[in-house]
Amino acid sequence: MRQFAATTALLLFSACAHAAEPPASPDPDLATIPQAVLSAPTPTRSAAPVASSDSRIFLESALTSWSMQNNILVPAPGVQPTLQERLSLDILQSEIVTPMLRFSFSDRLNAFAQDGVALSSSESLRNDLREAFASIEMPSQTFIEVGRIVLRNGTALGYNPTDFFRPRTEVNLASIDPSASRENRLGVLMVQGQKLFDSAAVTVAFAPEVQHASPLVTVAPALFDPRFGQTNSSTRFLGSVDFKVAGLNPQILVCQDEIGTHFGADLSYVVSNSVVGYAEWSGCDSGTLSRRAISFGQLTGKLPTEIPLIPQSSIGTQFQNDVAVGASWTSSYRLTLNLELHYHQSGFTQTDFDRWINLGRSNRLAAQELWFIREYAMDQQEPLIQRQVFVRVDWQDAFVQYLNLGLVSFVNPFDGSSLTQLSAQYTISKRWTLGMYVGHIFGGPKTEKGSVPWSTNAVFQIVRYL
Repeated sequence: MRQFAATTALLLFSACAHAAEPPASPDPDLATIPQAVLSAPTPTRSAAPVASSDSRIFLESALTSWSMQNNILVPAPGVQPTLQERLSLDILQSEIVTPMLRFSFSDRLNAFAQDGVALSSSESLRNDLREAFASIEMPSQTFIEVGRIVLRNGTALGYNPTDFFRPRTEVNLASIDPSASRENRLGVLMVQGQKLFDSAAVTVAFAPEVQHASPLVTVAPALFDPRFGQTNSSTRFLGSVDFKVAGLNPQILVCQDEIGTHFGADLSYVVSNSVVGYAEWSGCDSGTLSRRAISFGQLTGKLPTEIPLIPQSSIGTQFQNDVAVGASWTSSYRLTLNLELHYHQSGFTQTDFDRWINLGRSNRLAAQELWFIREYAMDQQEPLIQRQVFVRVDWQDAFVQYLNLGLVSFVNPFDGSSLTQLSAQYTISKRWTLGMYVGHIFGGPKTEKGSVPWSTNAVFQIVRYL
């Protein structure tokens, strides 16, 4: 760890000595716009490029520590780290070759050092190729994109039922805010087309199967593995229509994947200058989260193919609904509050979770299979429990200029447990930003949030723009 810290310091010092001028800081007025408005789908696009190229390169150091719990009832598999250092080189590049052709590239090279992993180990290096695609503008406001693309859908912040290309795309981040994961994740290899109209847009996407589904990541993948076994393990089709009517911004979506046909709808409405309401829904005929996890584990060889130990409340499939409803309020002091309610029908009921705890306490051999379900939910980026409350607070220029404070909290309304993270970011200059993230679990060992191995974690972040 000392060797890695010394390497981090050396790289940061070198960057300081040789860095070029970074791009100008973003317009501070953007921070006053409610995030729901920024996230809402909109059928607008610039037809004429304004620059030949654009790039952003930075170094990020994130030192994370965990405080572990002693009274965990269902033991988690593997060794849980208590200290980790991540050093990342992040590159975003966009090149406009002609007025009709553009190339985009987004990548991050990570180096890790943590308990039980030597710096020289193959597990200490990983490359995250987020995007690499070509965009072609055709006549009559038609666009075609080919390559690895991050395709986002949904208006909510804490959970997006209609973000159908979200599963298995997560990368390591300092923040647990889903908005950060939404912007910084692995793309999917696809062909995407979009047709723009005066007040509407039609989008279609096709993502082919490239590689058989890879198991849940238990060790770091090969350095330059694109991880198509995560992002392109099945063929998927998506079609969506965005339009504006009566002050509303609805979007209708249909997606076909290995689970079945998903139907979805998004809606946002500007109530006033400071309040935006939004909602999204998706539905599909599928099994429960637990059943899907076990099927996936058996398919990838991580779980035995015999009858699972975990009792299933439902052995068939049924139409499962996912809903996120919320509102955003922004004050004149650049303080934005988001409150959301999430409903994930295929997730655990309170009875299901109590069974999870009781079985894990009485049968240690079943603990690994029980934890696999939770790991699968995290990998799919979907809630474990049927109902969840999400709170997000963002305060730009809090107390002093360039100091941003934040809070995100996931609350289980069944048992009152929560996962909460406070954050502070301070922009020292155009080249340097410091960040601090502190997360804490509230709830006893029998609760959903309180049953995880750790109780508190802290991340100290340094970002150096090149």
